[in-house]
Amino acid sequence: MERDHLYRDYITVVFGLVATKGLEQLSESVIKKESPLWIQAPFFLGAFIVGIHYWYVCANFAGVSSTTYGVLSEKISSRQFFKNLSNIILFGLPVLFVSGYAGAVVMFFYAIPAHYGLLFRAFQVLLGISWINDAWDIAIAIYAKKKTNNTDEINAIENQRKLSQLWLILDLGFFVIFTLGYHWVASLALAHPLRDGALFLGLVAIGVLFDALLTPLDQKQAQPQKPAAHPSQPAPAAASAPKA
Repeated sequence: MERDHLYRDYITVVFGLVATKGLEQLSESVIKKESPLWIQAPFFLGAFIVGIHYWYVCANFAGVSSTTYGVLSEKISSRQFFKNLSNIILFGLPVLFVSGYAGAVVMFFYAIPAHYGLLFRAFQVLLGISWINDAWDIAIAIYAKKKTNNTDEINAIENQRKLSQLWLILDLGFFVIFTLGYHWVASLALAHPLRDGALFLGLVAIGVLFDALLTPLDQKQAQPQKPAAHPSQPAPAAASAPKA
């Protein structure tokens, strides 16, 4: 199975389990009547938006970065042992990042409805992991670009590097904004669930909106083109129609 397919399947399964855990936590809190549903709703909605956003971004970025990982997998080393080791690392580290995202979202659900401080700290952890992931993607793109002379591969790798660099800046800026918001809430004498929930949901919505507007994940990346057939080569025969 190709790396991209396996990676996407892992992402889908992990975030599917995260969504299930969130619904389970929501159901338990409603049954136990720990707090009114309208108070918990902004926190749960924000957590679900974050989970869906990271699932979508990670799944689509697997296609954007496929050229980078393909070049590294083929050209990082000529010795089989080091090639196998590099393939394990190139697959294992992104999986660890995805697992970190999922773990942070699970922390969101466990922090609701009473532990709002943990909720904001979990978001800081999420953004920190995302920033490290961005730095990793930039580093491997720079390294992969040196390993190929193919123009199409270089263009695809450069597009991935620029996208990762933009995410790095966004994540760092949003980390600062979210940290300031958290410290402002922590400095207040009394917790106010409705106010805190509105702040959390608002920050999440702003971050997702900026990410969606500034990062063109839907654009197809340039893929290496196959060399054209030599004029002397016969054209491939057309497939015969199926028999009735």
